[in-house]
Amino acid sequence: MTVVNFASKNRAQDKSAIATSEGGVSSEPETYNVALPASEDKALTEKVKAFDRWAVYGLRDAFLSEENQPAWVIKELLMSQSGTLVSAKPHAMKSLSWLAACIEAPLTGEVWGHFEAPSVDSTLFIETEDPRWLVESRIVGLAKGFGLKRTDDIPGFHYACVGPFSLEKEAPSLESLIDKYQPKFIVLSTLQSLLEGRSWNSQEHMQPIMATVIRLSRRSPIVLITHSPQDDSQRRAAGTITQAANFPTLLHYQKTTSTSVKLTMDSKAGMGGRGFSLRLDAEGSPDDPGSVRRVLYDGVPKRAKSDKKDLVKEYIASQPRASTAEIVAGVGATAGVVVTPRYVQEIKKEMAETS
Repeated sequence: MTVVNFASKNRAQDKSAIATSEGGVSSEPETYNVALPASEDKALTEKVKAFDRWAVYGLRDAFLSEENQPAWVIKELLMSQSGTLVSAKPHAMKSLSWLAACIEAPLTGEVWGHFEAPSVDSTLFIETEDPRWLVESRIVGLAKGFGLKRTDDIPGFHYACVGPFSLEKEAPSLESLIDKYQPKFIVLSTLQSLLEGRSWNSQEHMQPIMATVIRLSRRSPIVLITHSPQDDSQRRAAGTITQAANFPTLLHYQKTTSTSVKLTMDSKAGMGGRGFSLRLDAEGSPDDPGSVRRVLYDGVPKRAKSDKKDLVKEYIASQPRASTAEIVAGVGATAGVVVTPRYVQEIKKEMAETS
């Protein structure tokens, strides 16, 4: 048995005198001792943690905690209680690939035929730009790719085509959907349709938007899809650069052919600089939404060593604040190409002289 002591949260009541059974007066807050079966101990502890978000811990708590390693919803791709910012130019497969992920995860326990998602039994895809007929055409095409028919169903897959809305004002609606469908992750496509007149170039305007995303992500991880600048060298989300700080994971898509994209991942979980490719399988033209069948992991892009100067330049352009050591490590991680700090410094000097 575990005995848990609950103190009254009513400050006015705590300050008032509370009569004791002996007729005296107590100035202490009223408390309640509740005995719970041992089987409920762990669940209760988690509920208390969730309730007291201002709890303060010490070093021993960190060593003993089970929460100091990434808790994966999709292994090595999507972490729990966090947001992921996905950026790309238009028509770079970002929304389509995450729609496919929402369908595939509860159906097969995988994403893009590669990333493990065994615990994902419910997903929610929310479209704010494309019309319902277009989204549903893609859904039917992807379902056919898994051999599903009109009479089949995926109980854990859910979608909504709501059109533009204010994320701040409609947060309660999203919370209601989370309560009802209990999604393991939510995809919001796309950011610019959630701003309701706010400028994504303004930190002041974006702060409440990002705060809402963070708060909702604590309940269900959010994949927030947005556009990138038209400048190819800026491989990040469009808008104020500070918004990226709100997301533990950043994914940037670059279209390489009509049916393939290259992704770069930057993650606070120690996966910065990782990259991989996705390919689209279609029966017919890839531009026809109904012809799509699968979005599949296509391995890690390989580059010839002779391209190492371009690799260094690309990495510097995508991470302008990276140190020389970080550039050396990043180029090695993304392309398997070894460069020396001196070589990187020479490239940086060359780029500075030609800018």
